Amino acid sequence: MTRTSQTIVIVTALGAPILPSAVGAAEPRRVDDAHFATVEYGRSQLKDQPDATAVLIPFARLDARLRAQMYNTLAFILTEDAHPQGADNTDQPRMPIVVRVRAARDPDDDDVIEYEWTYNDQTIRAIASRNAVRIDIGLAELDRNPRFSAYPPASTARARALVESLMQLRGANAYEPGFDVRLPWPDVLRDGVQFSSNPELNLHRLTRLHERVDVFVKGGVLSLQFYKKPAQLMQFQDGSQWFAPEFRAAIWEDSAKD
Repeated sequence: MTRTSQTIVIVTALGAPILPSAVGAAEPRRVDDAHFATVEYGRSQLKDQPDATAVLIPFARLDARLRAQMYNTLAFILTEDAHPQGADNTDQPRMPIVVRVRAARDPDDDDVIEYEWTYNDQTIRAIASRNAVRIDIGLAELDRNPRFSAYPPASTARARALVESLMQLRGANAYEPGFDVRLPWPDVLRDGVQFSSNPELNLHRLTRLHERVDVFVKGGVLSLQFYKKPAQLMQFQDGSQWFAPEFRAAIWEDSAKD
């Protein structure tokens, strides 16, 4: 599905609103199509490209505008102790961060920023696009983590304990007067499992960060995904146009050297 950054609704002869992103597709979808409430559609808003396409850069080289956006988004998602980046947006983070960047090369790709750091003796990855941010937790590493030895290995309880120490799932902030993310955790976390805090909500109707959180397991990694869709827009933005042209060109140049 090709995305667009413009908020335009096209009305058919029958009066059914069609998303611009679907116009010209084999099967155009109405704005209220059930597809837009699926976890699969949400996952399409963050195309995590293969590691081979990633460019490893020093934290200080990350564009200052992007650095500020990453700080602000993670400040609403992570607990204060877990946030690896300083609020002053300097080129020195609070704790060591490995930064990888993937610059889109065509409209079907996403510009992606990845942070990797350690919290509670656990490797944490935050992968962000223009439209979403995902927190990844390796379940095998979590089973070996002595900080959570009070919980049985491979248990949902162990994963929940880490998640609740890492993330803000209830509370309030400047944009959300109150939120309480309730996740329907299954008895077992295995590859292919996926669930949502608000599975009936059309993702195009999102107005707040905590209004819906999607969770899934793939390759032994537990992922929790939040969405950054601006409340005033009726759809997600073009994920291939997050980076400024100068920064994109610099990343492409680095990629060509590898």
